[in-house]
Amino acid sequence: MRYQKKNQVKERIFDSKALLYNYQKGVLVELNESGKVIWTMLMELHEKEAVIKAYADFYGIDPDVASQDVNEVLAELEKREIIEREGSGLRCSS
Repeated sequence: MRYQKKNQVKERIFDSKALLYNYQKGVLVELNESGKVIWTMLMELHEKEAVIKAYADFYGIDPDVASQDVNEVLAELEKREIIEREGSGLRCSS
């Protein structure tokens, strides 16, 4: 499954956290350090399975644990309208 940041989301990355702001909804999300790692991997890789593998490798943890962490963060970001599944947004063709 592929994800993308919603167009109306601004981000600010710090050493130990990330701030994500959906300015149309007025929603601010603060991610801790592990959430920030998931976010940056997601913005680079877009594929959930690739993020799970990279996250497991980065922290040296079991892929099942990584999958649980990544799924929790993605579910929260989708619920808070920070990300969307690719192809779910409205697009106009020319």
